[in-house]
Amino acid sequence: MEGMFAHLRQTRLYKFARNTWWIRTPLLTLWNAGFRCYFGLKRIVMRWQSFLGIVLWPFVGRGQEPPPTDPKLIAMLVFSDLAIDPRVEREARALVAGGYRVVVVAPKFHAAEPPDWGHGIVIKLCPIEAAYEINAFPWIFSIHMFRAAITVGPVAYHCHDAWTVLIGALAARRRGAKLVVDFHEYFSENVSDRLVPHRGLRKLVYQRLEKFALRRADVVITVCRSIAQDLQRVEPRRIELVRNIPAIGRVERPYPSLRDQLKIPDGLFVILYQGGVGPTRNLPPMIEALKLIPDAALVIRGPGMDYYGQEYRTLAAQLGVSERLFLAGPVPSADVVAAARGADAGIWSLVPVCKNFLYALPNKPFEYVAAGLPVLAAELPEVKREILDPGFGYGFAHSDPASIAAAVARLRADPEIHRRVRDARFEPDWPKLPAIYGALCTAPATVLMGSHTIQAEREIRL
Repeated sequence: MEGMFAHLRQTRLYKFARNTWWIRTPLLTLWNAGFRCYFGLKRIVMRWQSFLGIVLWPFVGRGQEPPPTDPKLIAMLVFSDLAIDPRVEREARALVAGGYRVVVVAPKFHAAEPPDWGHGIVIKLCPIEAAYEINAFPWIFSIHMFRAAITVGPVAYHCHDAWTVLIGALAARRRGAKLVVDFHEYFSENVSDRLVPHRGLRKLVYQRLEKFALRRADVVITVCRSIAQDLQRVEPRRIELVRNIPAIGRVERPYPSLRDQLKIPDGLFVILYQGGVGPTRNLPPMIEALKLIPDAALVIRGPGMDYYGQEYRTLAAQLGVSERLFLAGPVPSADVVAAARGADAGIWSLVPVCKNFLYALPNKPFEYVAAGLPVLAAELPEVKREILDPGFGYGFAHSDPASIAAAVARLRADPEIHRRVRDARFEPDWPKLPAIYGALCTAPATVLMGSHTIQAEREIRL
């Protein structure tokens, strides 16, 4: 194409048109108008193609594509960045350990090669346009991911979060496969941009999508009791619980002590935060608490430090605690436990601006305990039930630096806290997945699908 344009620029006609204003001006106007029309139409198509999923649903017959030939092949549909989504990796590894093979279909968010999760797991990347499509109104469909999904031919489609529900349902219907929906989040009760809870049309769309999933899916999985109970109020059915409890013991490489890694002076009580570092993580009150704890240091480690780190450094400088704030980049999700050793406590917080945040049960507090660290955590229901009530740490009011400082004082005054943490035993839920799929793949569809079968009983399996 470039050679053709180079040749065209050498012709007499091109030179004449370029040097004649009454020809050049209208041609340039038409050229620019054509480009504007092209990109405008592209934006319109991307914004409205989500409706394809709604329009296609009544017309996609079951079994239009060849049926699954491998009863152990599972396709996972994901819209998150695989490099920082440990739940997807842990579920895929658990299924492979149970004798299954997994194909993960996800958008390609960056130029780096996809992560290597080991034998039996294949990662199939879609164009980045898939992520743009799902973020466009009405937020429920991507034609790029649908095309990738129907080429797999699994025995079941495992849809991670509500974003992929309609894509997975269409692909499962076309392939004659089972449908599994895994709610990482309480989607309709989450936030949009700037920490504003979903409302209006967007919330309505997600509520209808959740109800569709609860009625159509063969199996529904979620991360905690509170979300499961709320979903059962929408549609009474069986919901499987697979909590974000990490399977401990698999370490990619040894790490030096955190103090040695970051050259933290002796005599400081080291508080570690690991995880995302954006505004939702409520990190400023932790930094402000350093002013009330003169012999403590705070380590913040996670993805996004290049973007948010300067804001935290500026706040620390204003408070006069810069020398006791340490910022570091993320470590691989498989290494977070080994990399945490050497701190004195782990901290976690979230602002409960919506039900999804209120019900949060992340893997971070469990990882701290696995590393032998007592936990400082915002007193939210699920973390309180699993971590604080059994005595593995102390709670604080989520946005109150004085409350954080008081929790640190209580933790340091407790002589038995390290023994309780050392004796803690959490049973990971990941080994449930092969059993769930074993029952799914051997049972008739009418036994497991829909709200008017045995799921009508209000049961949460834990």
